[in-house]
Amino acid sequence: MQPSRGFSSHKSRRTPYSIRLSSMMAFRRVVKVPLFVPPILIVINIYLILNYRQCKMDSPLQLISRERRQVNEQEVSDEILQQQRVNNRRIRRVAETCAKLESDQHFANQKLTGTVLATPDYSFLYCDVPKVGCTYWKQVFRFLTHDYEGRVSRPEEIPRVYAHFGPWTKTQLISLTEKENLEKVNNADLKFMISRDPYARLWSGYLDKLYLPDFWWWLGTKVVAENRPNANADSKKCGHDVTFTEFLQFTTEKLLKGKTVDQHFSPNYARCNPCKINFDFIGKMETFGADTKLILSHTNISKMTAHASTVLEDRNLVEMKTLTIYNFDIQTRLTDLGKNSDCYNQADIAERLWKTFQFNGYLGDEEEFPYEEIQNIQNKDLIKQSILEKIVAIRTKTPPEVMKTWTDQRDIYLHKAYSNVPMKILKGVRDAYKRDFELFDYESEPDYIFKR
Repeated sequence: MQPSRGFSSHKSRRTPYSIRLSSMMAFRRVVKVPLFVPPILIVINIYLILNYRQCKMDSPLQLISRERRQVNEQEVSDEILQQQRVNNRRIRRVAETCAKLESDQHFANQKLTGTVLATPDYSFLYCDVPKVGCTYWKQVFRFLTHDYEGRVSRPEEIPRVYAHFGPWTKTQLISLTEKENLEKVNNADLKFMISRDPYARLWSGYLDKLYLPDFWWWLGTKVVAENRPNANADSKKCGHDVTFTEFLQFTTEKLLKGKTVDQHFSPNYARCNPCKINFDFIGKMETFGADTKLILSHTNISKMTAHASTVLEDRNLVEMKTLTIYNFDIQTRLTDLGKNSDCYNQADIAERLWKTFQFNGYLGDEEEFPYEEIQNIQNKDLIKQSILEKIVAIRTKTPPEVMKTWTDQRDIYLHKAYSNVPMKILKGVRDAYKRDFELFDYESEPDYIFKR
C-alpha cells in the first residue's frame, strides 16, 4: 500500500476484490436465469457476456489491462519489472516528501498551472510538463485516440508541429487551474507525469527558445530590457542575443519573487504537483526509454502498431529536421504578425541550429558548419533545404557506434554552460527549484556546477 500523500483529496481506489464483486453484480443484473434452464444455456450465456466485456476492454480507448496495473511477473520482461520497482521507490519518496511539506502553507496553497491529456474514457491520463519529452507523449495520445489526420501506423509518424498545434478533437484536455478538475483527475484510472533535472531542463529550454529565434520577439526583448541597462538598439529591438546567464537571472528572480514564468521554464511541481495528484507513475527524462516501456505496457498500443513497419527513422534526425523546419518557417508567421523581419539573419540562424545539434549530441564537433556555402545562398527556403540535406547526409553516412560517442557532447556542453554562471545566480536556481529537487530526487548542488 502506498503511503498517503500530503495534499491529495482523491477517493480511495477499489480493491481487486471489489472489482470482481462489481462484475458479479453486473452479471446477475444482465443474466436473469430462470429456474430449470438447461446448464448448457447458462454456459453459453456466460461465454457471450464475458466475450462482450472482453471486446469492450480491447477497444483502443479502453487502455488499461483487465488486471488494472497489476504486473504479472510471468508475462512481462525483467526490464519492465525492474522499472516497476524503480517507480514504486519514486512514489514512496514523493509520498514521504509530501508528508514533510504538509506544514508548508505556501507550498500547499500554490495553484497548479498544468494541463492533463486524457483519453475520452479517462482510463489514461498524462500531466504535461514542457521540455520533458512532451512531444512524444502528445503523439502517443493522438495515436491512441485517433486524434490526427491522414494515415499513421505509429505515434512517431505524427508530425511534431501537428502534435503540439493541431486541433484536439478526441483527446480530452483538462486544465488544472480549475479546482473542480483536480478531483476528476484523481478519480481516473491511470495517471502519470515525467520529471527532469531542473539544471538540464533550463539549458534545453534556453537553447530551444532563446538561442534559437522562437521567443526572441517577446521573451528575449523582455530579458534585455530588464537585465541589460546598456543594451544597444538591435538587442532591445530583436532580443536575439540573450546569454544563458541573463536568462537564468531573469527566470530565477521572477520565481523567487513568487511570479509566474513561461511554462517551458516553470518548476515541474508547479504544473503537476504530485502532492495533489496521486500519480501511478512518475517517470524521468533521465530514464525516458525504460519508463516509457513500463507505462505503455499497461496500454494496448503494441496491438495497434502490430502491422507497422519495424524500420524506424533515426529519432535524433527527426528532431533535427523538425527544429530546422520550425525555426525557418516560424519567421514567416512572426513577420506576418508584425514582428521585425530584419531581426532574422538566415545564415546566423542556420549556424545556431548547427551548434544546437552539436550541443545536444546530434552532430559531432568534428562536423564543421558550411559557413561560406550558406553565406552565398540568399533565399531563406534554399538555406533551409541545404541544412536539411546536409544533416541527412551526415547522419546517414556515419556509423551508429560513432553517433553514440556524439551523445557525450551533451554533458560536456551542459557543464560548460553552467561553468560561466556566477555563483549567486546558481544559488538562485537551486532555491527557485528547491521543491523539484526534493520531490523528484535530483541533486540540488551537483559537483559539476558548484565545485569549481
